Amino acid sequence: MSPFFSIVICTRNPRGDSFARVLEAVRDQSPAAPRWELVIVDSNSSPPLKARSLPVPKETRFVRVEEPGIFRARMAGVFAARGEWIVFVDDDNVLDRDYLERAAAVIDRLPDIGLFCGRISGEFECPPPEWLKPLYRHLAIIDFADDSWAREWDPSRVPCWTAGMVIRRDLADRHFRAYSSDPFWLSVETRTEDVHLVMCAVKAGHLAGLFTTLHLRHLIPPDRMTEAYLQKISCETAYNMTRIRCSESGITIRDFLRPLKNAAFALRFGVGPRCRIALAAAWADFRAVIDASRVPSRGGTAINTACNSRTSC
Repeated sequence: MSPFFSIVICTRNPRGDSFARVLEAVRDQSPAAPRWELVIVDSNSSPPLKARSLPVPKETRFVRVEEPGIFRARMAGVFAARGEWIVFVDDDNVLDRDYLERAAAVIDRLPDIGLFCGRISGEFECPPPEWLKPLYRHLAIIDFADDSWAREWDPSRVPCWTAGMVIRRDLADRHFRAYSSDPFWLSVETRTEDVHLVMCAVKAGHLAGLFTTLHLRHLIPPDRMTEAYLQKISCETAYNMTRIRCSESGITIRDFLRPLKNAAFALRFGVGPRCRIALAAAWADFRAVIDASRVPSRGGTAINTACNSRTSC
């Protein structure tokens, strides 16, 4: 049976021209695409998105979230979804026309797959500065040459990102319910729930993978190409990744040494934006270790509760 997809787009006061392209790309999925619906999570936009004239397909439902935060928005989208599979799309992601068709082919090829991602190319509104190019990954511009998948979490083998992620709905639902009242996830501007989702998938016995056939374009405006913005997302990512690592595995001496090593490595870039961004991320990493040392380690309890068996996910 062909899979049923719920495309979940979370947004707050999106740019009209960019958001229109995002919606048109969804609406214009190829005729060979399997059945799908669109769930737009409006994170307290003003005026509400439902009241605006948007090029939405007929298979669209709006969900309103009054409190800010991408974690809350994605959680609301997952809870509202009806499909067996979720496709997370940001409000600046333009899917290829065959995205759902290709995703269905992956599911048919690997029935044990729990979640998977594809390639992301950047579409810059103006030419990016030279110093930014080694940092494209921070802007979710990601390419790879070969497909890969695994049953264990190894970020060097199977990285992950939420933009364009395809995940089983029951897996995502159980995960977000497990963390629905977690103060850490509800209080931060999280950029690392994708890591938790991969951990949940593999602990439930599923595969997590990357596939070259899936592709989307990330629309990048000028304000995303500044040192301040890159430093912000680098620090948030470093802090949250360390908190996840310490929460699930406990704190070791390596966690205190890693920021020092990264800071020393940053100095190799010389004086400039790349060095300052890397130093700021190393400091955020160190702060996360200190903060984590002040709270008891959960030793993986929450993630195991979220996905402790194949039947539950």
